[in-house]
Amino acid sequence: MQHRPTVAIINLKNIAHNYKVLRDLQKSQDLFYCPMIKADAYGHGATRVMQTLYDLGQRYFGVALLEEAIELREDFSNHRDFCNILVFAPLFEESLEAALQAQVTPVLSSWRELENLENALKQFDREDLKIKVHLKFNTGMARLGFDASEADALAKYFRKGSQLELEGVCTHLSDGEDAHLAGGWSADQIEKFAAIEKSFSGFKIFFHMFNSAGLIASSLAKTPQNHNWGARPGLSLYGVKPVMGDLSAEQLEAWKKIDLRPVMQVETQIVLTREIKKGEGVSYNRRWTSSQDSLIAVLPIGYADGYHRRLSNKGLMLVQDRVVPVVGTVCMDYTLVDVSALRENNQDLYGMSVIVIGQDQTQSVKAEDLAELVGTNAYEILTSVSRRVPRVYR
Repeated sequence: MQHRPTVAIINLKNIAHNYKVLRDLQKSQDLFYCPMIKADAYGHGATRVMQTLYDLGQRYFGVALLEEAIELREDFSNHRDFCNILVFAPLFEESLEAALQAQVTPVLSSWRELENLENALKQFDREDLKIKVHLKFNTGMARLGFDASEADALAKYFRKGSQLELEGVCTHLSDGEDAHLAGGWSADQIEKFAAIEKSFSGFKIFFHMFNSAGLIASSLAKTPQNHNWGARPGLSLYGVKPVMGDLSAEQLEAWKKIDLRPVMQVETQIVLTREIKKGEGVSYNRRWTSSQDSLIAVLPIGYADGYHRRLSNKGLMLVQDRVVPVVGTVCMDYTLVDVSALRENNQDLYGMSVIVIGQDQTQSVKAEDLAELVGTNAYEILTSVSRRVPRVYR
């Protein structure tokens, strides 16, 4: 039972809408398409998001951790034979048995992982089991992945035959926002990946590299680059459209027409109001003092819910379609806002709805807006909304 009026409302229709919009940006519907639902679907609830996309016909999904994949396998035990879950984080030796039992698709980044997986199949007497794997290459992210120079050796390895069935080869863009530029960093990564693709000529496998930003940017490219590669949309699936520079007027218009809709709306209610005299301070360390007599509202949401403490004296919320500022230090369980502008009607504000992230009638406070205020990105804002904030699905 819910006892606090702070909720995250998840619009599953908008998830479905964004999924289709991003899918349509690909050159062909036959290309690999793998929505990322790691980090509990970026805070939106992986189980419900996966079910929504599964009902639309999606059969490939990406997560970061084996733990995430196992949880989803348990929630979707009836779909085991029809659903592929790619695990992008390295699998340690002690986790391989669990990975085999969960029938996940490992994304391998090193020879050690590859050999450990082969050995695990023998150790656990699973010589009859064929495991699909994807190989990840580093083309400029310098994080996970085989070196590009290892492509020929890996192709030779899989041509010899193995219990591991090579299903895909991929890389990760570090600056996907410039994938529309012929001379951008992404263009260099695209060139390197094209060379890797040649090493695997003759293999009937997927090639994929485009994240949300890369998918959108590449669709705007004036000079068509190699779009015969699949995509793994993440953030934009949840309604955040990456901002891109150096767009021509034509490209900018095309970017504006990409209709992505926010999926999460965080709401709470006013639980108390207090009149503050000029010169009085509020919250911890009194880091805000009123320059005039003010009306302050107390909201039951704080940094333990994912509303960043860095938004102290910076954050903005919506009350009755008006933007109101956060005042004072954000507390673990409470945040204060100045609602002096709402006093003119002399109405009781107790229980009034407050939009923390989302859209009112004409005003909005987006995750991107909050991210800009505190010098982070929308990923962190959305994934920070903690599990103690109930998700309500609509």
